[in-house]
Amino acid sequence: MSTASGLSSIMTSMTSIITYVFAFLIPVLASPFQSNTSSFPIITTYTALGDSYATGSGAGTHGHSLCSPFSDAYPIQLTKAIGPVLFQSMACSGATTGSVFWHQLDSIGDSDLVTLTVGGNEVDFFGVLNECVYQWRPLGTCECELRKSRRLIESRSFVDSYARVVRLAKQRIKPSGRLLVTGYATFFNEETTACDGATFSIRDPEQLLTRQLRRDLNHLVRMLNHVIRSTAETAGAEYVDMDEMFDGHRFCEDGVSEPDDTRSDTWFFNLEYGSGNERVAEEVNRAHSQEVFLGGLGKWYMGVTRVFHPTKEGHGGIRDAVISAERLEPLTQRGWPLTTHVGQESPSTYQADCSRGLGPLGREHDACFCFSVADASSHSAIINTLTEGLERLSTSFPWLAGRVVQEGAGAGTGAGAGEGSSGIFRPKTLGKAPLLVVKKLRHDPSIPTMDAPRRADFPISMLDESIIAPRNTLPGSSDDSAPDSAPVFLQANFITGGLLLTIIGSTTQWT
Repeated sequence: MSTASGLSSIMTSMTSIITYVFAFLIPVLASPFQSNTSSFPIITTYTALGDSYATGSGAGTHGHSLCSPFSDAYPIQLTKAIGPVLFQSMACSGATTGSVFWHQLDSIGDSDLVTLTVGGNEVDFFGVLNECVYQWRPLGTCECELRKSRRLIESRSFVDSYARVVRLAKQRIKPSGRLLVTGYATFFNEETTACDGATFSIRDPEQLLTRQLRRDLNHLVRMLNHVIRSTAETAGAEYVDMDEMFDGHRFCEDGVSEPDDTRSDTWFFNLEYGSGNERVAEEVNRAHSQEVFLGGLGKWYMGVTRVFHPTKEGHGGIRDAVISAERLEPLTQRGWPLTTHVGQESPSTYQADCSRGLGPLGREHDACFCFSVADASSHSAIINTLTEGLERLSTSFPWLAGRVVQEGAGAGTGAGAGEGSSGIFRPKTLGKAPLLVVKKLRHDPSIPTMDAPRRADFPISMLDESIIAPRNTLPGSSDDSAPDSAPVFLQANFITGGLLLTIIGSTTQWT
């Protein structure tokens, strides 16, 4: 390995360790301000179940099968939002509660978080779109399809099948895991008048998008959501209402001339009009079921299979709804104005980003995260939940509470490893959690209040490492040359009006 590539590997490793620790501690750190600290789980494993709403049909790029998630699907966006996590998608386009039961539930046992989005395929939504909106294969009337869909939604067989999926999911998931069940979003602004003369139909006679039709279609979605919610909650799951996220982003919004497939603020896909719609109609006419439609037509015309599915932005709204339900909102939205200053960067390169800003390459590097904490009485609760969070984190990653040692009679660590050592490195657990140092500096006149560094944009000159960090990470310092003792150190510094949380990671423990 060249020196340059070695340094790059070390820096990447250190970025990862600081990101891991920070990502897992932040939800726990917020819990002193809530009555139920258990509602801030540490998520290390996540499984997505469901249909094409969960695979993200049309949103971004995807693999070669109907069960490959699209790159902008809400489960993919969610994994990026909640931080380092082991993720698997079992969702598949065309899935029903039956196929979820038989083909998707077996793999969720180790999951901290499971999301489920399913139901639309078995209540004839495709038939409704066909007869009431696009008229690909008109065989009856819109009103007949609406009545059929209502009967299916309210049927005992659908309710029982949905309840069976949720009950088994609750049995399979780990005891501390969370099962979040999502509904669907209503498609139309049902109050505007401009759409009364508009149509999405691709053949005559055209079906106009009147206010009554839009209300009927939205009511169908609300009926389905009501059944999903009541069934899921009765079976012990948590329901996620995404509908409000789509306010202002539906079809037929005020001032929009439909069909307008260029409007980025519409969070549903529509047909790309003028792009082979006659062929679409012919292909659908030859299809005998939704499964045939999805499995055959969908391979060559994603522009059809994605209609009335959320766009990338729509999946972002679903992601935010799930995060809100999971109570993992960014701290800036929870009354915790969060500003971070990372490592040894100069003010000109300051970024509010927990995965950047490692200092000069030495044996150890630090990152400091700054929080506003107005109430000094909360300090003990913060310490308790930090300790709890570290212990829970170390349960999943025991090596964080120890050090990496080399096996063999002459084994040591770092450059001083003895002769005859094996060259095999293993983690050795030394305690229940990484070292946490707590300093109460509110009454120290040499320490600035939270307001002073905030006004100056948190320059590193106002954050003295010798005070706010448990070790000195600068190359050549006494700590830099000391024997390694742990891969991670943390120090919580309470100053007037705030908390400075410093995380240090050792490069030698990672090389």
